[in-house]
Amino acid sequence: MKDEPVMKDIVERSAGNAQYCSKRIQNELIDIFGQLITKKILDQVKSADFFNILANEATNMSREEFIEFAVVEVLRGESLGQFILSRIEKLGVEMTLCRGQGYEGAPNMSGHLPGVQVFISSKYPLAKLRFKV
Repeated sequence: MKDEPVMKDIVERSAGNAQYCSKRIQNELIDIFGQLITKKILDQVKSADFFNILANEATNMSREEFIEFAVVEVLRGESLGQFILSRIEKLGVEMTLCRGQGYEGAPNMSGHLPGVQVFISSKYPLAKLRFKV
């Protein structure tokens, strides 16, 4: 903290019982900031004319917004597609505005037969644009 002048000043001016330095308080603050950032991103997506889905690793993050990490149990195309759609629904994003999908290129993600891209496109035909990340 001695290397961070703003934090040092806050701690020195705060009452001894209100320095917000415990691990629990810091984790709560991180969670709150994460929720606020996610809400701002989702508000932008919901107000946009359309959006794209990116899953897996993205090498160029200059125009993408990160929403969440997710642990997936089953790695087959349809199961992954259902998982992605359920997460998007839970976030309150309207899939009818999806116009593209980008996956790292693993066969279970973008394969032409059992892949996630085909599964999602079958349910949302306007989400057909396929691009590599």
